[in-house]
Amino acid sequence: MTEPTLSEADAIWFDPEEADIPALRAAVLTPEAVTAPPKEALLSLLAAEDYPEKVADLARVLVDGQQPSQMRQAAAYELGRLGTPEAVAVLRDTLGTGDDPTQRAVVTALGRAGGPPDLDAIDRFLQQDGGLPPDVVRAADWARSLLAYRVDVDGFELAPPPGNPLTAEAATDEARAVASAPADPGVVAQAVHDVAAEGFHIPLDLSSGTVVRCADRDHLYLQNREFASPDSLQRLTEKKSVLGIVAVLSTGEGEAWTTKYLVLTQPAPVPDRVEIHVTTTTGSPAFTGEAELGPDQISFGLRSVDQPGAIPLQLQGSYADGRPHVEQGTYEPRRRARMAPTPVRNSE
Repeated sequence: MTEPTLSEADAIWFDPEEADIPALRAAVLTPEAVTAPPKEALLSLLAAEDYPEKVADLARVLVDGQQPSQMRQAAAYELGRLGTPEAVAVLRDTLGTGDDPTQRAVVTALGRAGGPPDLDAIDRFLQQDGGLPPDVVRAADWARSLLAYRVDVDGFELAPPPGNPLTAEAATDEARAVASAPADPGVVAQAVHDVAAEGFHIPLDLSSGTVVRCADRDHLYLQNREFASPDSLQRLTEKKSVLGIVAVLSTGEGEAWTTKYLVLTQPAPVPDRVEIHVTTTTGSPAFTGEAELGPDQISFGLRSVDQPGAIPLQLQGSYADGRPHVEQGTYEPRRRARMAPTPVRNSE
């Protein structure tokens, strides 16, 4: 294909509704191009198109030192969102590319989209001479854990959060109830569509969506389709997993559902029990708990992790009729004093 060119007029004004692939490629692949809307938006439009050079174009942006850091980060995330073997190979081969934010974007995308071989690649990345900045190390450490839970690879289990869980006192005047209800199917379908763009590659079930009302906000729990039936839930005692996500409705430049928490599980030392780790998308612990999988009933409990910014919360529930139910739940609107939270470190 002939290398696209970009005229000065196209560089200044750009209509995404009418742009064709050559025009988009021209805008994205020219580092000095100035566009309206910004080139990151055009990169997303280009990545949504189906054409043979797409992965090569994203790779070219990612490794081009003349491109702005935001563009290189966007290219990494788009490669992760694609998640094809070719796209993942680019991420694997470009670990360590670019400035710190770009390195974080590459390793983050690899944790969301990669497979077992990429654990070794991240290990080599962490062991490079000269060391890495702490924020890049934290991102890589979390990427290994997330990848290991996604594909059920031994090692890199999340360690229990230090200290005691932060609980709400049901008898105090500040206590508020936590309630749950089945989610509207249309809302679930829209949420599943929206969060797919984040590139976690978790197949979400459309029938088990549950709204949990807490802190005057709806939190939408969406379960991994692999564990959509009671029988399949029994496998949680045998393997690590990403059991589901918790999404919230963001109201920035247009409403969209975004992932707020990931629900990770691992077999507990006690038979028929499962440890639950609820983390932010960057690996900071939010809630911790345990589930008991009996022959006739599945019950679970969660409590807030005691850390700056946390809301005291505790809940007990069960799994029935294809979805989780909160049977008893309490939170307090007060928060711990805010500080920068420390992401979960895995125990390797």
